[in-house]
Amino acid sequence: MASTNAGHSRAVLSESTREPIIYASVGVINRSLGTVADTLGNFSLTIPAEFINDSIRISSILAMINPNSTMAYLSINSYKK
Repeated sequence: MASTNAGHSRAVLSESTREPIIYASVGVINRSLGTVADTLGNFSLTIPAEFINDSIRISSILAMINPNSTMAYLSINSYKK
């Protein structure tokens, strides 16, 4: 049986604002296969045929820094399909 790969090029966008989520991590769950979105939220990922029915996880960490404070706040988001 021939093995084929599925290539996917997509963009990671915020559901609420439709803005790109920069540098989001995109990967196949429980596999050593993934990539990172660029500054426009775009990414490309080629998935081997044996992983085609596996789930994808998209996650991001956003650091919010107040210039008037010594505190930084992290917001961690994770999405699974």
